[in-house]
Amino acid sequence: MNLSEQYYLWIQQSLDGSIAPADQARLNAWLAADPANAALAAQYRRIWDASANWTPELPAVDEDAAFERLLGRIHEVPAAKTPARKVNLWPVLARVAAGLALLAIALFTYRQFNNTPAAALITASSDNTLHQLNDGTKVWLRKDASLRVPAAFSAQDRRVQLEGEAFFEVQHDPAHPFRIELPQQEMVEVLGTEFVIRATPGADQSSVLVYSGKVRFTPVAGKAFLTLTRGERGVWQRTSAQLSEQAVSSFADLRWHSGKMEFKDAAIREIIRELEDTYSIQVTLEVPEMANCTYSSTLPQENPEKVLEALAEVHGMQLKKTGEKAYVLSGGSPKSCK
Repeated sequence: MNLSEQYYLWIQQSLDGSIAPADQARLNAWLAADPANAALAAQYRRIWDASANWTPELPAVDEDAAFERLLGRIHEVPAAKTPARKVNLWPVLARVAAGLALLAIALFTYRQFNNTPAAALITASSDNTLHQLNDGTKVWLRKDASLRVPAAFSAQDRRVQLEGEAFFEVQHDPAHPFRIELPQQEMVEVLGTEFVIRATPGADQSSVLVYSGKVRFTPVAGKAFLTLTRGERGVWQRTSAQLSEQAVSSFADLRWHSGKMEFKDAAIREIIRELEDTYSIQVTLEVPEMANCTYSSTLPQENPEKVLEALAEVHGMQLKKTGEKAYVLSGGSPKSCK
């Protein structure tokens, strides 16, 4: 389904009362963007209202037989007492033909609207809810996220709509690009396979973090975009309309999906900050120069103490627990990190 077809579907859903609140907001923004859009919607409403009095399935009509009957009735009419006048029927026939054409258009539109398969709305009541789409793509939704998927993808592309946070593992199909629409018309086009999107309605920003492959992040159609690869995050600040790219050394944003803490050449100070933010603990580094040393590993996320123990072992430090949620890393040689 292309973008124009999507707006037509939303117009129909708005008329029959089945549209989702988020889709209604997108439709309202589209109508306000251009008077031509509003005029088109008004025309659809007129056709919709007119079609309410018509039965979609019309009986078959033998047009030739009907015309013969009409001619027979004309010949049965008694001759008029007044002199006959010549009447040009072409304007009348033209108006009838125009009326029939409009009726055909109305019925066709009515049938198209009523035969359009409804999109499925998938919502997640808990983290890491897996859904497999009919093209083989896998989507893990975070709690309270929602994904709207058409009953069938169009011949041009595979298009879904996301609100909230989700991890995508997209089935490769270059002939049919996979595109994800976000709440404020931001667009993510998949050029690779695995990535996480955070796009909460009403939030100040949306972001895309690539775990593998490549994606194109386009916050505003027709304007600047980012092409992101593994370890790169694109951030769109909605309020200031600023688009930025960040290199990440940790895939902490994915821990709700993978169940692991994964670091790639991450500085110890960054690892400590993430552990403190995630688990509400306090970690003291007795040798400040060790903060710039790096660490690469993948460890279970459930136990932050295991991460600190592994960190200490790699860099020759000692770990001591000084409280219920307090730790000290002592020792270590900054020279060994270079």
